[in-house]
Amino acid sequence: MTPSKRSEPAQAQLVVAMGGRLVTDSRTVARAFGKLHKNVLRTIDDMLASENLEIREHARLNFEPMTLQSKAGKGALRSVRAYRIARDGFSELAMSFTGDKARIVRIRFLAAFNEMADRLKRGQQGLWTQLLDNLKRDKESREQASVGSKMLLTRKRELGPLREERAKLELAIQPTLLN
Repeated sequence: MTPSKRSEPAQAQLVVAMGGRLVTDSRTVARAFGKLHKNVLRTIDDMLASENLEIREHARLNFEPMTLQSKAGKGALRSVRAYRIARDGFSELAMSFTGDKARIVRIRFLAAFNEMADRLKRGQQGLWTQLLDNLKRDKESREQASVGSKMLLTRKRELGPLREERAKLELAIQPTLLN
């Protein structure tokens, strides 16, 4: 690994899933682009304070104020103002950074957003596969129970765990409206 690549953040560190959304934060963006965090904050603040309503609204929807902890020396921590940034906010912010290095970092961030979205999608598909398997086992158990009393007893033992598993899977699959 070359020294220049060692300093680049891994894609998994660039983007995280939080509350059903894919996000990054202003400090991660500043590090990745080699910018001072205060300058990234200023750019976001300018968008939020824009005289143009459309720019302000876009910024309001894509930049969420937050506080991060930072080492202040001698093991002490200090609070640092930052922003949680959605994909569209990142795209808008990153366009203000120019040059080949900035373009490469933008490409890596967008790849990280896409990779995380794919992971979440695969996880959701995995839940559907598990639910279909649960329904298949339930059907087989029901059919066997109709054959005789011994199978009916087996069905009674299987029914509770099958219903509990199905309820958990259905809950995990349902999108939440509260986020």
